[in-house]
Amino acid sequence: MKLASGAGERAHGELGGPADATRPLELVVADGASEPYREKRYELAVMGREYRGTTSADGRISERIPADATQASVTVWLGQPPAGAAERWTLELRELPPAATFAGAMQRLRNMGYHPGVVGDEPDTATREAVGRFQHDHELPVTGELDDATGDKVAEVHGA
Repeated sequence: MKLASGAGERAHGELGGPADATRPLELVVADGASEPYREKRYELAVMGREYRGTTSADGRISERIPADATQASVTVWLGQPPAGAAERWTLELRELPPAATFAGAMQRLRNMGYHPGVVGDEPDTATREAVGRFQHDHELPVTGELDDATGDKVAEVHGA
């Protein structure tokens, strides 16, 4: 699952009064083989609010959520809601380290389903394998190293 979260901004309520500060939340939901859950019904619960919709053709969920949210739960129905088969996730929401940092790139790879192993300061075998899979998937030279071109592509594909 891909996760991107932006900085908060002030929104206005339906009657023109101030509303809570919000931020965008973007998810791409996919199965274990990284196939997106396309055009599936979903429910996103954040701070007692429920958001419902249908994932996009690329498995994307886009909603504006409270800026101070720290956790969310997502349900994607594979069958007919509410009783059909479903996938469920609990998300910890926090700002990501900058994309240009090693930790930031690794977290973004994890969000996109590449599972780079333990995110630390130094690459290990799992990290090199995850980077290599990403490079292959995005038609970059497969080195397993987080070079500038790979880091730029990670930031581009993941967003923020």
